[in-house]
Amino acid sequence: MCGTDLHIYHDTYKSYPPVSIGHEFSGIVVEAGEKVKHIRKGDRVTVLPSTAITCVICAYCTTGNYILCNDRRSLGSGIDGGFTKYVMAREDMIYKIPDHVTLEEAALTEPLACAVQAMEELTAIHAGDTVLY
Repeated sequence: MCGTDLHIYHDTYKSYPPVSIGHEFSGIVVEAGEKVKHIRKGDRVTVLPSTAITCVICAYCTTGNYILCNDRRSLGSGIDGGFTKYVMAREDMIYKIPDHVTLEEAALTEPLACAVQAMEELTAIHAGDTVLY
């Protein structure tokens, strides 16, 4: 559970009830659709929850900026998230977990991605740089 989940629970973050919270999670694939190419039953995965639903036709969506879509809904606030027994997600939202990473560690992928993106966009520090403190 993260701070955003608490805000959703306390109704201080936009959500679409009734909805099960949980947007930072990982798990094991129990079934994959027939058109899915890169994810298989039994794969250990984590999910990028932010663009579970978009309009696909606005200027943002047609240029790949789904996160800015006015109709965007995320797993855990717009549709049921990781606190349900099963979660359905598009293949482009799913990332395989390396064998050396635990499911618990992989659940931190989403907040880590937020921090990395902030560093890339707001500082002169970039992937591959060495930072000394």
